[in-house]
Amino acid sequence: MKIRLATIADSREILKIYAQYIDTPITFEYTLPEENEFAERIRNTTSIYPYLVCEEKGEIVGYAYAHRHKEREAYQWNAELSVYIDQAYTAKGLGKKLYGALIEILKLQGVKTVYGGVTVPNEKSERLHTAMGFSLLGVYRNTGYKCGKWHDVAWFEKAIAPYDQVSQAILPINKVPKEKIAAIIQRNSKDGDIYNRIVSLFQNYPEVLYGFTEIPYSDYRTKYKGALLFAVPHTEFLDLETYSEEKLENLIAKARQKVNAIQGDIERILTEENSTYEIPPVAQSSEETLTAPFSFKFGAVNSGIGWIGKNGVLITEKYGPRVRLAAVLINFDFPIVPPIKSSKCPEDCMECVKACPHKVLKGKQWDIETKRSEIIDYQLCNQKRSLYIKTHDRKHACGFCMVACPYGL
Repeated sequence: MKIRLATIADSREILKIYAQYIDTPITFEYTLPEENEFAERIRNTTSIYPYLVCEEKGEIVGYAYAHRHKEREAYQWNAELSVYIDQAYTAKGLGKKLYGALIEILKLQGVKTVYGGVTVPNEKSERLHTAMGFSLLGVYRNTGYKCGKWHDVAWFEKAIAPYDQVSQAILPINKVPKEKIAAIIQRNSKDGDIYNRIVSLFQNYPEVLYGFTEIPYSDYRTKYKGALLFAVPHTEFLDLETYSEEKLENLIAKARQKVNAIQGDIERILTEENSTYEIPPVAQSSEETLTAPFSFKFGAVNSGIGWIGKNGVLITEKYGPRVRLAAVLINFDFPIVPPIKSSKCPEDCMECVKACPHKVLKGKQWDIETKRSEIIDYQLCNQKRSLYIKTHDRKHACGFCMVACPYGL
């Protein structure tokens, strides 16, 4: 698979793909344009904006381009995106690769916001925009008439650059350094290979939960496209009857060993693919705030792995809280699933709250807006666990609130 900039000479092949959609409401155009008219459209677009094609074995199988969203000058820092894939090649991730490259180039041009209009229902296009981090702005009701009926159009929006003071007009595509465009295209052409290698790796660990997420909430957001999160289950699921601190600590250590092995495999793949990455530290950077540079739990929530329980830890559907979390900050494109925004714990379940010997849990039902301090007195929890350092040179694993959780048993 190869992505490249389109040329006027591609107009016939591109038009063949567009023709597959002319009798559908996906485009509101009624009549297929002549090739010379279509070539002129490509010429006009490429004078300002990127126009990309995707080739498979020398044949164009998809294309995407940006164009002006509104005509008034103050709108120039916005762009509207369009993508069309040969119907024989849909559901292969080509749209995501084209969109990814398009957005990176637009960033270099100085574009701040991108939009996508989708005639709905269109599950594939809606899923593409969601996966690429777009937000639904709203729906134009009954805004187009085609194929014998009225159609709604959903509008999606994504901010791709900070809204700082604008000092210049956007750069035309021919003013962007060619080597930077080439690097973006090459990287996005390979991203599918990296993603597929990562997925194949996790097929060797069917018990491990994993997911991908963008990280707009993180200090790492300007350096990496997102994060890969995974959760390794404990080899034994303790409950209150079988629990001992030593047993739990040993299970945590075993899970940590497996995490390290999987991380080593991931690092090998990313190194071989020349893809930049970083393993964020697990430990809290401050004993005062008890926060780490990257929140593994919030990353896991946003990647769909689990939610936060009344015990303040990640709960997974399959294993409950009996997992070891890990994260890798990544710079390749990946499909995104919607975050888990609210707790799946029963409202009246207080097993973890009752099990806590230090009464630090507040019984608060979590949702994605809940602050940690509303769930747990984390300073008191840390203080009690830290008493163990004097005799064992480590914090107490504690874990009563984990093993009391009925999820996963």
